[in-house]
Amino acid sequence: MSLFITDTYNHNNHKVIISGPTGTVSGFLTSGLSLGANASYGTVMEKSQFQEKVKKLIHNIMPNSQKSIGVEFPVQQRKSWSESDLGDISISMKVVSLNGEDIKSKIKPLYGGVLPQLASNNAFSAPGGYSPNIGGRPTGTWALTVPGVITLTELVMTSVSTEFSKQLTKNGTPLYANVSVSFQLAEPISYDQFPL
Repeated sequence: MSLFITDTYNHNNHKVIISGPTGTVSGFLTSGLSLGANASYGTVMEKSQFQEKVKKLIHNIMPNSQKSIGVEFPVQQRKSWSESDLGDISISMKVVSLNGEDIKSKIKPLYGGVLPQLASNNAFSAPGGYSPNIGGRPTGTWALTVPGVITLTELVMTSVSTEFSKQLTKNGTPLYANVSVSFQLAEPISYDQFPL
């Protein structure tokens, strides 16, 4: 089993690297990388807004009219783009103790992406020192690289979960850990910026 893990771990098209403010963790994919994008559309004008504009127009044309008019036009049903995003970016990977390293210390940097830091005044600050840095680039973000497939930067980590193996190293620590990590982009990305 150890030879298989070593061979797969070193095979470039299976490798995944996650790096950020609290460290770098590498392993290999346990399932394919799935990326999805979403676009949201709403109606150009809400029905009540549209009817109010029609009433004002009719009142301007026929100021003495007291009739209530309900009018709908196809234009008010047109869709208007409001936003797009990549949604959650999730990855499952296996982190392996190849040389007897403590697997817990290898994956601990990932938890720095979701758990707050304790400041000297005993107040919590954002995980990894994240700041949206309004007017500049966000700081304290993460990068996800699957060599030969994609590199995404300026990510915020939204979840981490770990399942440790039952198999132990000679030092008595888990041989490997299955890790699931989810990210979101720190800010919107355009089609031209999307790294595929």
